[in-house]
Amino acid sequence: MIALGQLRRRWLSLVALGLLVGLVGAVVGGAAALTRRTGTAPARLERVTAVPDLQITVPGGPGLAARAASVVPGLKSVWVTAGSAARVENRPGVVYLGMLAGHQPGSEVGVYTPVVVKGRDYDPTAAEAVLDERTARSLGVRVDDVLTLRTLTREDFFSFDTGFGMPHGPRITVRVTGLVRMAGATAQQTPLLVSPAVAQDLASVGITVMIKLVPAPDAVARADAALARAAAAAGDEQDPQAAEFPVLEVSHPATDSDARVGATTRVLLTGLVAFAVVVGVTGLATAAVAFARHHYARVTEQRIEAVLGVTPAGRAAARVLAAAPAAALAGLVAALGPLLAGRLEPIGPLADLEPHPGYAPNLAIAGITAVATAGLFLAFAGWSAARAGRGRAAAGATRAVGPVRASWLRPGPAWAGPAWLWVGARFALTGHRPSSGRRPSVITAMLSAAALVAAATVAHGVDRLVEDPNRYGWTADLDLLDARPDIVARLKVDPWIAAVSLVARSTVLAGGGCGAMGTAEDSSSRRTQGAPAASPGPGCVEVTAYAVHSSTGEQRWTMLSGRLGRGPGEAVVGTRAARNLGVEVGDVLELAPRPGDDRGARVTVVGIGLGPPVGGERLGDNLLLDPGVLERTQRTAPWWDGLVTAADGVPVASLVGDLGDEYEVSPRRPPTEVANLGGIGRLPEVLEMVLGGLAAIALVHAVTTSWRRRAGEAGVLRTLGSTPAQTAAASVTAACVTALGAVGVGIPLGLGVGRLVWWEIADATGVGGDVAVPGLLLLALPPVALVIGALAALIPAPRNAWLRPSVHSRSG
Repeated sequence: MIALGQLRRRWLSLVALGLLVGLVGAVVGGAAALTRRTGTAPARLERVTAVPDLQITVPGGPGLAARAASVVPGLKSVWVTAGSAARVENRPGVVYLGMLAGHQPGSEVGVYTPVVVKGRDYDPTAAEAVLDERTARSLGVRVDDVLTLRTLTREDFFSFDTGFGMPHGPRITVRVTGLVRMAGATAQQTPLLVSPAVAQDLASVGITVMIKLVPAPDAVARADAALARAAAAAGDEQDPQAAEFPVLEVSHPATDSDARVGATTRVLLTGLVAFAVVVGVTGLATAAVAFARHHYARVTEQRIEAVLGVTPAGRAAARVLAAAPAAALAGLVAALGPLLAGRLEPIGPLADLEPHPGYAPNLAIAGITAVATAGLFLAFAGWSAARAGRGRAAAGATRAVGPVRASWLRPGPAWAGPAWLWVGARFALTGHRPSSGRRPSVITAMLSAAALVAAATVAHGVDRLVEDPNRYGWTADLDLLDARPDIVARLKVDPWIAAVSLVARSTVLAGGGCGAMGTAEDSSSRRTQGAPAASPGPGCVEVTAYAVHSSTGEQRWTMLSGRLGRGPGEAVVGTRAARNLGVEVGDVLELAPRPGDDRGARVTVVGIGLGPPVGGERLGDNLLLDPGVLERTQRTAPWWDGLVTAADGVPVASLVGDLGDEYEVSPRRPPTEVANLGGIGRLPEVLEMVLGGLAAIALVHAVTTSWRRRAGEAGVLRTLGSTPAQTAAASVTAACVTALGAVGVGIPLGLGVGRLVWWEIADATGVGGDVAVPGLLLLALPPVALVIGALAALIPAPRNAWLRPSVHSRSG
């Protein structure tokens, strides 16, 4: 009967509470669904597209490729295909594309199965192809566009380092029928997948073997060991044209691809989780206050029920039962959040890794959100009812507005300044009963301010990283691929160019024990076989290495500690390579000898820094060596790059266009890790605005609730002779002190959290971890908080300034 009476008399208030709690649950549930979709996108794309565990590139013929695949233990699926390359003739500049001969559509190869996201798959009997979506975006290619390609012969391909002029292969045209998404780096190296009809007319420049292994803890290690033995045995089968390349070049796309998006995923998930937590805390605090006011407003009914013998548990249970329909409404509204969030694809650059674009509701999160929201609604109803009905409230004492505390009336030291100033400060710094409304709101304001500062700290760090190329090691404006000394000599006298460097790039084996690899006894046999010296052992890591052969102007690595090398015995190590190798400034690093040689090198690490990863390696996963040292330790013949800096006043786009007519030029682009962070777009700003709004709302609620509950004490001030203006000034002072307290706690807390988050992001990205402090925000936050607090205090101030204690005593 009590429950029915409560439902009949208070249904409108319960419905309003249900909608409030439901909306909070919907936002939190929607954020949870979006967080899960965003965070799992890379793994889902890898699973759907069957990224290979091993990719073997064989410059020789298909026979060697087949034998290499046959020695790999634990095969689950394998796909052998031919690779080709071509120059795109109907696009601006010099652009080369890698191509793979595609399999028959619908065939169950079980490995490397790109997902078509626009258009359709190619017709195997027509001159058609599908193109990686990211490459299509950079080239301006759309579905049904036709690409005109001049293919490379094997001689062209293996002459990239010395130049070959125009490609000597046939000229073909293919229609792009679809844009695809594929996880891993292979899609960027060979983004064009051509139909069998096109592939049969192409000259193969190598064979690619993609392998999926049966899952096992040591599956990849055993496969690598087997392939190393196969490479050593097949050294005499190396194509003379490809003598500078390994017999078998092995990569691991399934594991190498994860780290490239790790930093971005971490940033996005941190932002989404922070947003959900702040909204949830704010919503819970607001709901707690709303439920408390809901039950304190009818505390007289509980006194009557107590007189009639109803126990406190019975009174609370009746009100929980009355709240059940509203709890169901809250659950239904909350479930709409994850369902509507299904229309949102992963945010930022991870949207390109979503294997199934379009509406994808998460029913599990929707169900959990509905149940959790309904449960919290009932828990709040029971807690607030029990709180309102216990103690002296049940015995008939008046506690609707709490006891009037007169601690501020006690004699004390004479404070300088007007009385309303220290009275307002005392109001803000002393507690009040009941405090269920004020305390959660103040804590929420502090947490919201901290979240705002933390988000701004991370956002400023990302912006600074993206906007300043020096921070990710780029001091040049463009990279001229396959540079030669004669080309660099011409560029040095070009008035449009301020600086140019000729840089050699290869890979080396570095780490403990690498210096012992390759001895005089086995050097002659390796020269005969042409096989790699050995496979990397424990502590010996393959790292991309650079050496500057000639340079003009200022083009340097960005040093984070130490200095640049000054001779053959010194080296600079990238940030990620230093972590992987376990070295720091002053340590000695061993480098294995090149294949066919027995003389490695020992270098002293004199600096940790960042250089341009023009070879496609991860940012910071490289070394800067002396040219002679690189020549003794390089695993393959080097690639040559010309790093060019435009002269002052020369637009980089104009220089790229001028050089691009004759050479293959790549404008400076942020590394993948940095580009992914930059692809977040305006998400940090949106998050800052939302968190700022939540902080302002929480602060306003804390101020208005606190002063409304002190209305009795305001009446005492009036009785003691305080004028309405002085009483209002006391309320404004209390509000300002509360605002400054929230900001004073929130700023250092937010800076600490932001610093930790940025360190984590910087470590995952491979850049310096120094924090970009949001100075303008820190300067603006205290005065803005004061203004908001003062304006919020003016809401109840006019009414409280004129009230006397008798008014409040009658209200009880």
